[in-house]
Amino acid sequence: MEDNKKKFLKSPIKGIKKLENFKSNIQTKQDIPSKEELSDLLLQGENKKAYDIVLRSRQIKTDDSRLYFLMGIICKINKDYNWAKKFLVDAYRIEPEEKRIVYELAGLYTDCKEYDEALNLLEKNLLLESKETEIHNILALIYMGKDNLDVAKQNFIKVLRSRSDVPNIFFNYAIFLNKINKHRIAIKYYKKILLRDEENIDVKFNLSLSYIVLNKYEEAKKGLEEILAIDPFHIGGLINIGIICLRRRETDKALEAFNKVISIDENNHSALVNLANISHSNGIFEDAIHFANKILANDQDNIDAQNILAGSFYELSQYKKSIQCSKKILQRDEFNVHALMNLINNYFVVEDYENLDSYSSQLREIDPCNPLLASLDPLVSIINGKKNKSLFIDNPLDYIKEFNLNDYSEDANTLISKIIALSRSITSEYNPQGKTTIGGLQTLPTIFDSNSNEINTLETIIRNCIKTYIETLNHKDTLFINRWPNPFEIQGWTVFLEKLGMQKSHNHLSGWMSGVIYLKVPRIKNSENEGAIEFSLHGYDYPGKDLNTPKKVLQPSVGSVVLFPSSLFHKTIPFNSNEERISLAFDVLSGHGGRRIDLGN
Repeated sequence: MEDNKKKFLKSPIKGIKKLENFKSNIQTKQDIPSKEELSDLLLQGENKKAYDIVLRSRQIKTDDSRLYFLMGIICKINKDYNWAKKFLVDAYRIEPEEKRIVYELAGLYTDCKEYDEALNLLEKNLLLESKETEIHNILALIYMGKDNLDVAKQNFIKVLRSRSDVPNIFFNYAIFLNKINKHRIAIKYYKKILLRDEENIDVKFNLSLSYIVLNKYEEAKKGLEEILAIDPFHIGGLINIGIICLRRRETDKALEAFNKVISIDENNHSALVNLANISHSNGIFEDAIHFANKILANDQDNIDAQNILAGSFYELSQYKKSIQCSKKILQRDEFNVHALMNLINNYFVVEDYENLDSYSSQLREIDPCNPLLASLDPLVSIINGKKNKSLFIDNPLDYIKEFNLNDYSEDANTLISKIIALSRSITSEYNPQGKTTIGGLQTLPTIFDSNSNEINTLETIIRNCIKTYIETLNHKDTLFINRWPNPFEIQGWTVFLEKLGMQKSHNHLSGWMSGVIYLKVPRIKNSENEGAIEFSLHGYDYPGKDLNTPKKVLQPSVGSVVLFPSSLFHKTIPFNSNEERISLAFDVLSGHGGRRIDLGN
């Protein structure tokens, strides 16, 4: 290799002009592209034009490694990884000692998730122990891809400490931070990039993902709207707008976003799954089946779609079909929690207690904290007159505790008035579809998104009540207490009930603990239980409703804070007063932003 070749470009763009210094061994033919022309096009940002020239010349045979290298870089920039790999492999074959070629080929293998190929290439060239920043960068990406996060972190830190101008280092490190759930730090790095490149769609998109995980939906939505202003057909942006709207129960807006995705890509898996889940949640089970079948038409083994089908058939009382779907899932994935839960529901409803016990035992081994088991195990034990097999909780009625805002605030009445005023400003729906509220308004579950003083004060009070709650029940040797989620988040909504309003029997399978704060309580007229909250081991239309199932009724007062396991069935007893009954309900959720269960991932 000639000495001037040792000065080969460290960046395929920044050093592109140096290519003209290399001697070319290319035969002079009309179909062979000019390195100078390709270099100039890249320097001018004409990437597509350069790529078109490369495609017209892709069958050339030459012994000029530098031309192959340049053509590979152009294909890589245009995300044609197959041809990029061919050209870079050819360049490496001709000039295997040129580090720049090795770096780029190893980087390409990494982009293609061929991590072992990348490692083998670096090892073959004795570069695994190199102290060069670019090698540390490639190794960081390789080990991040292989989920060896400790080694990835070590290499990222070496790159960052070197202060070298490594392309995309902040972006790649931010992705790594996302992977280890350090979203707040990741956000700082994304913002650093945007200071220099404020229109970068990829950065804006990843930033919005971090905000979504942190439940900072307003910030996430703002970034996604900026993306859609630049590219109205950005599928990822539309899907995440839909997900945000879905989490905030803005169902119509979510449907609009997902349907727009379908208009662009009719077989988009994520949009179809979300449309199927929305249909299922809204009780439109025929539509849920339709969307699930659209998924299966393109991917007959798709487990998300099969779970949605199984759940929809269950709701339509087509139990045999539902059972068949779930058993088909278990043939491919014997540990699928959703399929096991659906089988448990089916066998319980048809009162096949032998199969119910078998599948409950399987699920109990896989997921002892499963919320469906937590709600059904105590009820099944009463129906069959046997011991409660739950590892999660023994007698859920013992886990109901009542506190009062007056014990935690010097001016609880003012605090309550401010929370009521704030609640009235939040979007609400009368008798919301798919919910248990009847005869009243229910707000979106966004009340704790507010950073107002009153909400911050209220959250502090709730957390103090929870702390006391756990301390009070610490003697209980149950997973409900011993595996308390840490950290945890609080998601809340307000319910305004009018005369004869109520909430039907239900529980909250997405939460760990639930609570209700009573902001206004109507005066009792005809019955001491009017407007009270009733807890029971029986709920919905499950078997056993004619049994004398244990219940507990609490008649709350203004300021009452009632905490209980989310798996416990509860309902509101209607009242005859013309006064409003206002309550703020909330769930304690895992601090990692995920639901405990859902039909599709």
